[in-house]
Amino acid sequence: MEEVATILAGDYVERIKRDDPEQFIAIGYLQNTLLSVIYEVHYDDEGEYIWLITYWKSTRREREIYEQYFY
Repeated sequence: MEEVATILAGDYVERIKRDDPEQFIAIGYLQNTLLSVIYEVHYDDEGEYIWLITYWKSTRREREIYEQYFY
C-alpha cells in the first residue's frame, strides 16, 4: 500500500471527491498500471500528511480524464 502513495510523487490528475470529510481522487500510474487513489489530507504536530483511503485500477472514464491532461 505504501508504494501506491508514490503516485502522488509523479504525474497525476487530482479532483475533489467529497466535501465532508474532504477527500481527493488522484489518477496516476504505478509502474504500468493506471490507478485511482482516494485520500485525505490530515495535520498533526509534525505537519501535513496524506491518509490513504482506498485505491483501484482506473475505470475507462478515469483513464479518459487522465488522458485529457497528459496526451
